[in-house]
Amino acid sequence: MSNINFKLLIFFIISLASLLIFYFVEDKDIFINFFFIPTLFAGYFYDTKGGVITGIISIIFVSVISFMSYNNYSEFIIKKVLLWGCFLIISGYTIGTLTERINSTYLGTIATLALAMESRDPYTYGHSSRVAEISVQIAKKLGLPKTEQNRLRTAGLLHDIGKFGIREDILRKKDPLTEEEYDHIRQHPFIGASILTPVRLLKNIIPYIYYHHEYVNGTGYLHKKELEIPIGARILSVADAYDAMTNDRPYRKALPREEIIKIFTEESGKQFDKRAVNALLKITDNLKRDIKVSEIKDIKYKPSSTI
Repeated sequence: MSNINFKLLIFFIISLASLLIFYFVEDKDIFINFFFIPTLFAGYFYDTKGGVITGIISIIFVSVISFMSYNNYSEFIIKKVLLWGCFLIISGYTIGTLTERINSTYLGTIATLALAMESRDPYTYGHSSRVAEISVQIAKKLGLPKTEQNRLRTAGLLHDIGKFGIREDILRKKDPLTEEEYDHIRQHPFIGASILTPVRLLKNIIPYIYYHHEYVNGTGYLHKKELEIPIGARILSVADAYDAMTNDRPYRKALPREEIIKIFTEESGKQFDKRAVNALLKITDNLKRDIKVSEIKDIKYKPSSTI
């Protein structure tokens, strides 16, 4: 079961428990406060909007049950529910806002790390942020949930963090790499996973980074194939390759569009996931236009406590 499903299940259980307790107990004045639990839970694990909406829904639940339970329904609403409801919404809003700020700081730190890594090589400057945004666009096109999009945004920013462990002369080399140099540079996904492993909040994106150079036909670094490779890693692979092909590198200029289309068409189902390739081609109108950071709308650092 994925983390998001687990959290939704816990959220549902807590909400249902609060509702049942409130419905069956006689002293509703005390047990009305049970609804703070799902509201604070929603604010902490989701965002301000989640906390406020949960608070409003809780107020509606309490109002309906109060109407069913009390003869003098209006008195209970005026004396208890109105003040309690205000505190409930404020609590959800406050916890959600704090969560958003913490995650904004967290993602800002990640972006700084990515820029620090890319500063070693001017040819790849901005590469990670572009890969992150392209990955999110592909995920949206595939209909993946917001949590998966947020994970991909973070994974895209950090997918090359392992290049901190790669020699700079190899990263900047303009001539073709030797076999030994190629073996060295292909270690960066594993180095990146090792760097991020101690960070508990990043545990769910580590497989994306670890496997993002796998081929769906099983001929990649670790010979994983198809569904053995996480969907996030398959999307990252396509986004990473697209950005590499459309930008200059020390050893070559950006590839012509016709050649890029040919590569993706030929490698769809071999190196690249077919669904991810199809989504990319739809996003770019079959590569008639570039994906640029400035062109992508609604891509902001958002809470990703579910990473």
